Amino acid sequence: MYSAQVEGILKQAKFITPNIGELPAALKARLSESNKNIAKQAATICATIATAMGPPVKKCASTLLPGILALSADSKPQVRAAAVEAIQAWETEIGLAPFVEDEILSTALGLNKPFVKIEVSLYRYSVLHGNYIILYM
Repeated sequence: MYSAQVEGILKQAKFITPNIGELPAALKARLSESNKNIAKQAATICATIATAMGPPVKKCASTLLPGILALSADSKPQVRAAAVEAIQAWETEIGLAPFVEDEILSTALGLNKPFVKIEVSLYRYSVLHGNYIILYM
């Protein structure tokens, strides 16, 4: 219920300042929620925050990105899709550097969860391919 209200406020506001108080900490907890509908909604809110805040959202990266990446390991395709959409929104605003610099990506890939590896690898490939950078092995 509250998640829907927060999402509505963020979408109405369009632009927000980096001072969002305890919202990142609350969202971090919701991203690991056992109720997958709540976790999915938290990922959607994370995407909305990234878009509405723009590049200053980098300040919240270490709090929210690990949970978003972990959510991409879910067995439900809808939940994984919400996580990937959030990853895309964050990457659009802050680039890939914070994912690598803060070891967020390497930590997520180190998890023994195949869906994380699949989703993150496919996303990385699409980003690199979209930028016309192709790595040959």
